[in-house]
Amino acid sequence: MNGLKNGVIIQSFDLPANDPAGGIHLTLQTTVTNVRVGVVVLVSRFSSVFLQPSQIGISVSNLGFNAFFETTGLGPIASTGPVDLLPLTTSALPLAGRLAPQASDSGLAAVSTLFNHFIHGENSNVTVQGATAGPNSVSDQAR
Repeated sequence: MNGLKNGVIIQSFDLPANDPAGGIHLTLQTTVTNVRVGVVVLVSRFSSVFLQPSQIGISVSNLGFNAFFETTGLGPIASTGPVDLLPLTTSALPLAGRLAPQASDSGLAAVSTLFNHFIHGENSNVTVQGATAGPNSVSDQAR
């Protein structure tokens, strides 16, 4: 699955209200294309990257991540329900979380850059690190 690198697209997001834990509540509609990456090296010293559908999928009751832009922590996000990333497909993955308050100059600058990219229709490379995954109950483990 190559860590789903280059496989997640944010279709839309909303910042509807203040979050009780601090910051701004965040909802995201994303799609995940379950791919693996391969590289072909050609004789002329050029290489080519290709994406192929992965033959491995996952099915869990929840997924949680910590999101980052550059080195700035943006806040936690998690699936809003069970997650089925089936092999050889693109799947919807609704997420919710919060945009954490930024107190440092570098944090404020990073969030400003992120939103400027959005306003100008430019892509931003947001990275995530896994925080939680798995079944919520014993009955989920039996599936």
